[in-house]
Amino acid sequence: MDGGSWSYRLDLGEDEVGRRVQKQVAGFRTKKDAQAALAEALAAYQRSSFIAPSKQTVREFLEVWVEGVRSELALTAWTNYRDVIKLYVIPHLGSRRLTELSPLHLKAWQSKLLTSGNSKGGPLSPRTAQRAHRVLHRALADATRWNLLNANPCSSVRVLKVPRKEMEVWSTAEAARFLTATADDRQYALWVVSLHTGMRRGEVAGLRWKDVDLKRATLTVSQQRTVAAHQVLVVEPKAKSQRQLHLAPTTVDALQRHRSAQRRERLVAGPAWANSGYVFVDEVGEPYHPQRHGSSPSTLR
Repeated sequence: MDGGSWSYRLDLGEDEVGRRVQKQVAGFRTKKDAQAALAEALAAYQRSSFIAPSKQTVREFLEVWVEGVRSELALTAWTNYRDVIKLYVIPHLGSRRLTELSPLHLKAWQSKLLTSGNSKGGPLSPRTAQRAHRVLHRALADATRWNLLNANPCSSVRVLKVPRKEMEVWSTAEAARFLTATADDRQYALWVVSLHTGMRRGEVAGLRWKDVDLKRATLTVSQQRTVAAHQVLVVEPKAKSQRQLHLAPTTVDALQRHRSAQRRERLVAGPAWANSGYVFVDEVGEPYHPQRHGSSPSTLR
């Protein structure tokens, strides 16, 4: 008994110079609790899986871990990991000791995220809560491999199920009405390409003239422009997203007229023209921000 609480002392054998190594763990409410913990520690040590209690907190581990995996991930993925940890993990679990983190703590954390997990104290979406669980699971899997934990507590907690949401799309008639209404829009070709090909916003923003072959009526999706850490990045899409698309005659016609109009704008701009090579640019040739486009209707995704 130590300072009003029960403790146990575990004999860990000798170190490299022959000195006896012992580990004392205190803080148990009763003698029975201390004995049970000692028995568990002995069994784990005999299986060569004993993890000595540590004062390292979840916050301390995750802050080191997320910097360590930076070189293993694309910047967009790493930024997502960092933000998830900062916003949804550390505020709720950061003060706990890493070795004391249990499945029960994680279940309570999940419930907290779904009721008051966002920055304004409101509920977090199931999809975001699921992403937070998966990021933490990966981090704790590394902690287990590095012998900081005996087991990953996330493995004992079910991943939140996310209800499937049917994608809302325009009907052919709705798309036709939109194109008719925007026929005089400077970026009419952008709406035609988006609606006729189904390309993502970042793919359209990253489309270059060298990716378009109007004679063969084809278009190659070879890159996209996206945002990570408040920076615009040009990245290659995943292998399954790299593809060549065949263009309808109306799409080819829209792009031909768009290219002619762009050449006229280039003559007007003169030296001020930015020769970026992108298909969809502003009046001086600068590509649009992939998340912001002044004339983009909110319903077009």
